[in-house]
Amino acid sequence: MQKYDVAYTIDSNYQIPFCCSLTSLLETNNELVNDVYVIQNQKSSDTPVMEQIRKFIKSDYGRVIIDVVIDHSDYSKFRFSGHVSTVAYYIFSIADYLPQNASRVLYLDPDTIITSKLSLLENLQFGERDFLFAIDHGKLSFERLKKYCPDILNYFNGGVLFLNLPFWREKDISKGFWQYANNRPDDLKFWNQDILNIVLHNKWKELPYSYNAYDIKQKLSYTPHIIHYTGNRKPWNYFCDHPYKGFYWEVLKKTPFNRYVGIKRLFGNIITPLLLPIVNLKNKFHSAPFTFMSKGEN
Repeated sequence: MQKYDVAYTIDSNYQIPFCCSLTSLLETNNELVNDVYVIQNQKSSDTPVMEQIRKFIKSDYGRVIIDVVIDHSDYSKFRFSGHVSTVAYYIFSIADYLPQNASRVLYLDPDTIITSKLSLLENLQFGERDFLFAIDHGKLSFERLKKYCPDILNYFNGGVLFLNLPFWREKDISKGFWQYANNRPDDLKFWNQDILNIVLHNKWKELPYSYNAYDIKQKLSYTPHIIHYTGNRKPWNYFCDHPYKGFYWEVLKKTPFNRYVGIKRLFGNIITPLLLPIVNLKNKFHSAPFTFMSKGEN
């Protein structure tokens, strides 16, 4: 059995979903995980919510979250929109941010829930030219990029990646990401994910869809190992119709944040702001602040 490290990139908007994702991972795979790294900026790292997450993960799972605090200004010039923030670009330098002993690394977007043991990753072996394992995003995605990268043969989704970081360091692949990002075409549809695919084209292997089940319209005949709530279909968004949103709420019950995020689920985006003064008053007697969830990223 080979263990692996785990890494997330987040900002303050995604701290509670991150807590849920990490909780679900440790509930199902604690014995397989080495270290847990969270790449974020100083503002995000210093919030009371983040401090409470650290205490919760330490007390309930015996894990110390390793903060990797970065200079956010390095990414401020990169293109982003309402549903993709500059945080999405942090992965470009993950091989530089993590220590040299971090080699086999499971990267997870914070809008994921792990439902069962990730047995496949225990004995997964990288080939000599493999930068990562990921799931295939489909033919239309890579055909869209052929005008930038004529040799591209497939396209992966960037929400769940099993990374071969020694090879990233050997090939100094971070430099390639930054060079392309600084000279990126303005019409790239998925920005950071497109750049990852262009720079790493044809140098990755495929994971089963169950290990990054995204864009689910109806329940499958099986329960995916990893549910990825892509786009605006986040469980914490009012009127979310995701068929597996219940998994998020079940995990949330295990964390310190159920009573805070739950009020938004009950009352939605319009009434919730009216309740904020009441909730903030209650917060004087509790350690966790009320947190509004933004509508999208990744």
